[in-house]
Amino acid sequence: MNHSPHGGSTAERTLNCQHWRKLADKMPPASVSQAANDGTAMHKLYEDCLNDGLKYPEDYIGNKVEGVVVTDDMADMVADALELTDSLIDGLGLEYKTEITVEYNDKIGGTADFVGWNKADNVFVVGDLKTGSGHIVQAHDNSQLLFCAWLLAVRREMWLTKDTRIILFIVQPTGRRDDPLDVWETDVNTVLDFGRRFLEAVRIAEDTDALPVAGKWCKFCQGMAVCPAKTGQVAAAMRLRADSKELANLNRAMGMVEDVEDWARAVRKLAHEQLEAGVPIDGWKLVEKRATRKWSDEYAVETFFLDTPDVYTKVDKDELYSKSFLSVAQIEKLCKQKSIDFTLLEDYIVKQSSGTTIAHADDKRESIPPMKAIAAMLGTLKN
Repeated sequence: MNHSPHGGSTAERTLNCQHWRKLADKMPPASVSQAANDGTAMHKLYEDCLNDGLKYPEDYIGNKVEGVVVTDDMADMVADALELTDSLIDGLGLEYKTEITVEYNDKIGGTADFVGWNKADNVFVVGDLKTGSGHIVQAHDNSQLLFCAWLLAVRREMWLTKDTRIILFIVQPTGRRDDPLDVWETDVNTVLDFGRRFLEAVRIAEDTDALPVAGKWCKFCQGMAVCPAKTGQVAAAMRLRADSKELANLNRAMGMVEDVEDWARAVRKLAHEQLEAGVPIDGWKLVEKRATRKWSDEYAVETFFLDTPDVYTKVDKDELYSKSFLSVAQIEKLCKQKSIDFTLLEDYIVKQSSGTTIAHADDKRESIPPMKAIAAMLGTLKN
């Protein structure tokens, strides 16, 4: 289905800032990050392996899922998520389905990663897989989980009772958290109360000119870069003396730091996307990121170590690999340790930029053309 204007991933924002949707709708389409693409692939892998007990994430390493090549780390994360989810399924005796699409109307809807139930024990479960590690998500009072539970409860209310145990969980297998399976138990009344509050928030968002409200829910808002509430915070921060040693000023400034940093990142991201689309921004240009060294032919370098006299006796083949073939910097370090002339490998080194970034117009790097805009133009011409 098409993405509903009001969904689970933005539910907390809708509850707290009814202005955000109208603001976001005015913004140009945002590009999809590699992290988001990786997350989509891992969700698909999680779904397929849960639904087919003969499939294992490690079997997909090196193959494409949803257009993304599955890496060792991605497979490991999904495998951990599956093990944790299986423990919950077994512990509660659940039947379950994955990727359940639920809709309230043409404006409200979403998808639940995991839905489980045990009618005999009067248990209903909703879960969500998180594949990022930069933002730790908790299950307690989680608006996205409550949103999905509410829509599912409305659809399945024929057997849910006031005594039904509603169990919500986040599975986020990252080393940054101590509880990669975070479980919170609540009840039907809490879920239905959430639904009433959410419907009222959507009504206000759709029918009124509500003022924007800044807070932690702004973090991934598409309209943050131009939001009056955020720019107002920035203006207030700029009135504070950065070098002031007065405790009151420091407390006020530190209270604004994360909000202002989030806003600055949003502005830079939007500017980058617009420059890549060919939109000129005074005083700024598109340049290549710093190029890093990569092997142009890993097999040739491996052959050098295994077949070159006075070299193959110094290095075991296993030393050339970690989980993959060693990088240029790692081989350079190895050569120094083994007294091998690293310059003999220079013909196999290329420098590749990982993408574009924005820089001041007086930056020494050469300005490059907006390839996305050119590709879009060529696509139009072909059509």
